[in-house]
Amino acid sequence: MTKTGDHFPESSRGDLSRRAFLRRGVGGLVGLGALTSLPLLPAAVRAARSKDASSSFPDMDAFDYDEFVFSRFQYTLGETGDNPWDYGPDCDEKFLAYLRKATGIRVSEKSFDERVVRVTEKEKMFKSPFLFMTGNANFRLAPIEREAFAEFFRRGGFLYGDDCVVGTTDNRFFLAFVREVSAIFPGCEMKPVEADNAIYHCFYDFPDGHSPVYQGAGYPDMGLFIEDRMVSFLTCTDQHCAWRGSARSVRMVGKWIQEAAFKMGVNIVIYALTH
Repeated sequence: MTKTGDHFPESSRGDLSRRAFLRRGVGGLVGLGALTSLPLLPAAVRAARSKDASSSFPDMDAFDYDEFVFSRFQYTLGETGDNPWDYGPDCDEKFLAYLRKATGIRVSEKSFDERVVRVTEKEKMFKSPFLFMTGNANFRLAPIEREAFAEFFRRGGFLYGDDCVVGTTDNRFFLAFVREVSAIFPGCEMKPVEADNAIYHCFYDFPDGHSPVYQGAGYPDMGLFIEDRMVSFLTCTDQHCAWRGSARSVRMVGKWIQEAAFKMGVNIVIYALTH
């Protein structure tokens, strides 16, 4: 039996959906087996724009997707103004180093500040088809953010959210994310992700069908689906902090947690780039 986070068997990797890809390849996808020749990002990013899209949004065909950029979204602050949207840039860097080594994906060398995306910078937002959000407090998306995310998802963009859980036990960010992202498309709410979803099996295998638990209140992983396409994935298990691999992590959970969280992060990126 395959252990949690083991590499997915060679014979099964070709089963991934290949219905949505961009025109360019990543180059040098070491270790991706059947995925080595696949382009970098979903074709929906360039081809499935809504016909009635507002002219206020830039044309994504104008951008170059030769490199994967792990972009951090700076969202509206929470009610108390202390929501750490920018928490742990060192965690990002450790994960990106692992992603380069494990997959050979050409990962951008941009600094953290260069990777920050704000909704007021629409061209930058729509040049970043993968966005990451984290925090530990309640927040509400502003109307302009909801509008931008609706168009971002329609064009094939992917949003990953992870509850930071720093100093809290009630997963306020997780609950706020579910509420706010569910409100972007009326009648299309976030729901638990099934254990057989490809996000748990596309590169490394997580047979339990759940992100590895570093800390958090035990909510299921959640996804926002447009028809059969997951456009947003959310964890309450603090994968981001586990990437740091601190001494506290070892004392709390064990040495395995950083490696398992890295592998989950790889799966999330591979899923976003191939579905």
